[in-house]
Amino acid sequence: MNVKTLYYILFFLPVYLFGQNQYIKEKHISVDIVTKRKGIQITENYKIAREVLKNHGSGIGETIYYSNFEELKAYNAYTLVKRAGKKDKIYPVTDFNHTSYTPDEVFMSDSKVVTFSYPRALKETECIVEYQKEITNPRFLTNFEINDRFKIGEFTFKITHPKTVNIGFEIENCDAYNLEFSKDTIEDIIEYNLKIQNVNPIQSISKLEAKHMIYPHIKVWIKSFTTSEGEQNIGNTYKDLYQWYVDLLSTRANEEANEIIKEKVDEITKPYSTQKEKLDAIYQWVQNSIEYLAFGDDMNGFIPRGANTIYDSRYGDCKDMSNMLRAMLNYAEIPSYLTWVGTRNRPFTYTEFPCIAVDNHLICTSIIDSEYYFLDATHNHLLSTEVRKDIQGKQALIGFDKDSCTVVNIPIESSDQNTKKDTVYFELSGERLKCKSKSKLSGYYRSDFFNYKNYVNYTDEKQVYLRSDSYNKNCHDVENIDWVDSNECIYLDMNYEVNNQVLKSKDKLFINFNTIDILNLLMAGELDKRSVYVEENFKFKRSIHSIFEIPKGYTVVNLKESKLYKNPQFSLSQNIRVEGRMLFIDYDIEIDFIKLAPEYFKTYSEFLNQVKNIQQYKIQFKKI
Repeated sequence: MNVKTLYYILFFLPVYLFGQNQYIKEKHISVDIVTKRKGIQITENYKIAREVLKNHGSGIGETIYYSNFEELKAYNAYTLVKRAGKKDKIYPVTDFNHTSYTPDEVFMSDSKVVTFSYPRALKETECIVEYQKEITNPRFLTNFEINDRFKIGEFTFKITHPKTVNIGFEIENCDAYNLEFSKDTIEDIIEYNLKIQNVNPIQSISKLEAKHMIYPHIKVWIKSFTTSEGEQNIGNTYKDLYQWYVDLLSTRANEEANEIIKEKVDEITKPYSTQKEKLDAIYQWVQNSIEYLAFGDDMNGFIPRGANTIYDSRYGDCKDMSNMLRAMLNYAEIPSYLTWVGTRNRPFTYTEFPCIAVDNHLICTSIIDSEYYFLDATHNHLLSTEVRKDIQGKQALIGFDKDSCTVVNIPIESSDQNTKKDTVYFELSGERLKCKSKSKLSGYYRSDFFNYKNYVNYTDEKQVYLRSDSYNKNCHDVENIDWVDSNECIYLDMNYEVNNQVLKSKDKLFINFNTIDILNLLMAGELDKRSVYVEENFKFKRSIHSIFEIPKGYTVVNLKESKLYKNPQFSLSQNIRVEGRMLFIDYDIEIDFIKLAPEYFKTYSEFLNQVKNIQQYKIQFKKI
C-alpha cells in the first residue's frame, strides 16, 4: 500500500473504537484555516461522545492516528458517569500509549497512534474524546468521513477560512438526510456549517470497490491562497497537483541511468530489433529482478528513489520500480513517463478533485507509434499489453516534462482478453466423481494464477488451486498438477475428486456435473434494494466443456433443453447432448462489464437465476 493510501485512511478514520453496541451521541469536526506570511495553517478539532449501551468486560479502547504530515497538538479523554440528583462524575483517562503504526503492506511508516482505554465504561456512561491536529502541508486537507461503524445522533462540521484562501467544498451522498447547511461571510472570514441528525452506520456492500460512492463524506481541498508573498495555486486544476509532484521528483528521482544500467539495457535488448521487443525485455527484467517493498516513511511515500539506487539495492516500491523502468526505457530510446493513478477503490478524478486523495499508485507509461503501454512492474507476470486490473477505467496523470502533463483514461480490458477454458473428464467411482481437468488461462486468469502458484510453492497446500476459481466445497484432493506458461496463456492440468454430487437409488443415478461455483463469484446482495452499481474485477469469458462416459447398463433420461440467455453485458449458454455412450455438456458464460448500472439489475437477477438453475441441475440416468 502506498503511503498516500494510508494517509487517506487516516483522514477518513481519525478514530477507531473497539467494542460493540455503542451509540455515538455527537461527532463534531471543526477546521480553522488562517494565513501566515509564507503559507497557511490548518487546525482540525475533533470531539466524539459515545454512549455505552452494554457493559464490556474487556473495556472500550480508542485509537487516534496521526503522522508527520499532521501534528497532534492536544488530546483529552474521559468517561462521564451521570448520577441522579448528584453532579456528574468524570473519570479521566490517564494512561495514553504512544506507538508507531505500520500496516502489513508498508515496510516503513512514520504513522503514529495514541491508544487508550476508557475507565469505568459501563452501561449508560459516556466515553468522550477530544483532540486537535495541525496539518503541516495544505495538500493534506482532503476528506472527512460523516458516518461511522455506529449510528450517530448528531454530526456537525464547521470550516472557516479567510477570503484570501480559495477552497473546494463538496458534500457527498447525503441526499437521504435532512441536513442543515449554511455559508456565511463575517468581515473577511468565510464560514461553512453542516449539521445532520441520525446518521446511519456504515453498511457492508458486496461487489463495490469504491465504498465512498455511497458513504456520506465531505470533500475539502485548498485550491489557492494569497499571502504577502503572492498567490500560490494548490489545487485549481490537476496541473497544480502535477507541479508539486514535479518539485518532489527534482529532489532525487530524475537522475540519469549510470553506465552500469546502460550496459544492462544494452545486454537485455541486444537480441531484439523493434522497440516493442525491447520494451518487453526491459519490462520483464525489472519485474523479475527488482523485489517489491512498500515504503511509507515521511516523503518516501511520494518521491521515487533514483534508478541507480534501485538498481544497486534491487528492491523498491511502485514509484521506485516505475522510475527504474522510465530510466531504462528512455535510454533504449523508448519514450516513457511517470504516471500517477488511483486504484478503483477511490471514486475520484483529477479533473473534479485535483488533490492527493485521487491517486495512490505510480506506474510507467511508454508510447510506441502512438500506442500507450501502461506498465506496472509490481506484478511479476503482467504482460506489457495488459493493465493492472484494479486501475482499469481510472484517470491517469502522465507527466511528460516539468511543464507538460495530461490526463488519460486507463483502458478496460475486453472479455476476449480474459478467458478460462476448462475441459473436464468425469469418471464415476462409487458415489464420487474423479475429475481430470485441462485448462487454458489467458489475461487476468493467467496473471492471477501465479499468486496461487507462489502460495502453493510456499505452503505445499495444493487445495488452494480450488479456491483460485471458486470450485465448490465438494471438490477436494487436488493432485497430479502440471502447468506450462507460454507467456500469453497458462496450460494447467490437474486431477481432483468430488463428493456429494452423486445420488444413487435402486435403478437411477442423479449426477450434478457442476464443480465451479460461478454463482458465488457473481452474486451481489439485494439487487432489488440496491441503488449503486455492481462491480466486477474484470470482464471475462468462461467455457466449461464436461465429458462423461455413461455407465454400462444406464441411459440418460429427461435431458433439459439447451439454455441461452443473451444481454449486451452478460450472457450464458448451456448445451447438453449424448453421442453414443458419451455425455457432453458445454457451458459458456460472459461478463462484459466492470460496472453494472442499477437499470440492469432486474435482468441481471434473471440472469443469476439461470446460473443458479444450471448449477443445481442433476442429470438423471436410468437402468436399462
